[in-house]
Amino acid sequence: RTIRVWDLEKKYCTVSKEFSEELHSVSIHPSGLHIVAGFTDKIRLFNVMLKDLKCFGEINVKECHAIQFSGGGHMIAVAHNATIELYETYSFSRVGLLAGHIHTVSSLAWSHDDNGLASAGMDGSVYEWEIHGEHAGQRKHSETADPVRKGVNYTHAIFHPVRHNKVLACGSDRHVRQLDQGVTRDSDELQISGGDVTQIALSERGTMLFTAMSDGRVRVYSYPF
Repeated sequence: RTIRVWDLEKKYCTVSKEFSEELHSVSIHPSGLHIVAGFTDKIRLFNVMLKDLKCFGEINVKECHAIQFSGGGHMIAVAHNATIELYETYSFSRVGLLAGHIHTVSSLAWSHDDNGLASAGMDGSVYEWEIHGEHAGQRKHSETADPVRKGVNYTHAIFHPVRHNKVLACGSDRHVRQLDQGVTRDSDELQISGGDVTQIALSERGTMLFTAMSDGRVRVYSYPF
């Protein structure tokens, strides 16, 4: 029930604020000046003050388990249960609805140009979505591939920082998979031993893969696999 803001250079907590409600998700604005958090009863937006967080807006969405500012900071992707909604950051108005998952969406990731969104779900699916243009709100690649694995609970998905058409995802089957336009091959999989992977990250040049393990360890692998 606490949000903490950290100074990474000096390695200390600059703001710590405890709430009475349970927190499910949090994202920091690319400017570092705002935070959006999903609580049990609603979504709240905060200004990051010197020693405090000050609420400046609310969105009536309950049980938001994944939330993410866009790279430009002008939009917020919100996932509650199997539904994904898009909101404008400062007007709080809903501008998009993405429907396709059949179980809880656990992770959201914006593409480098904010024109696409990747989502991973507990239904074993990883999807890419069109955000703008004539196909806005539709799933990409769905006509050529079915990126669903039965029995897998995906926990995290990211876009490749250099090869922007690739998405990486990890799940409960202890694999990290690379999807290229919705398709994954055996050569694009890395099996992780020793525990479940909860989150992943790629270095800026895409040459190192970081995996966060459920037991608190972080492992680093060379990439590509």
